[in-house]
Amino acid sequence: MNVRHGIIKGLDFKDSGMSIEAQEELRGVLVEQKLQDIRGWEHYLRERLELWDERLATFARRLDEVMPIPEQPKS
Repeated sequence: MNVRHGIIKGLDFKDSGMSIEAQEELRGVLVEQKLQDIRGWEHYLRERLELWDERLATFARRLDEVMPIPEQPKS
């Protein structure tokens, strides 16, 4: 995942085992998205992806582990 200034700029899937359709759907949902608007990867992706399966659930859980989104302070 390429992120610049808090915005996702690209996704590369090497040996992910995900279908091309799932990869394209993920790119469509995530590229140009602000990280601050995501809040939680699994919840965010589950609400927006049509092709939800165990590989995508694993991907989302892994993102929650390695790239957690900090909670925004309430104004």
